[in-house]
Amino acid sequence: DGEQVIFVASFEGRPHFFRADMKGNLESIPTGLRTPSAPVAPIWMGDELLFQDERGVVRFALETASIEEDLIGAKLLPEDGSGKVRVEINGEVRELGLEGGAR
Repeated sequence: DGEQVIFVASFEGRPHFFRADMKGNLESIPTGLRTPSAPVAPIWMGDELLFQDERGVVRFALETASIEEDLIGAKLLPEDGSGKVRVEINGEVRELGLEGGAR
């Protein structure tokens, strides 16, 4: 909805998530050193962020700063406008059942 943005920046030599709102408030979100590193953009759905790094696809809960699902070896497929998140695991496409719309 454009009210907030999440980005990764290097803080003390390590990549780190931050959330900023339109009022200029900045919040640090700990990630356990997992941050996006793939050419496919992360997908923000409700209170979760899905992204791909060197190990696979991560479903990350923003409110609790915890990894809810870790799909080792999976690839995040680009969002296609359907509102569904798709991943490829071992050559097979799978839809992740998530609530909320993409931001």
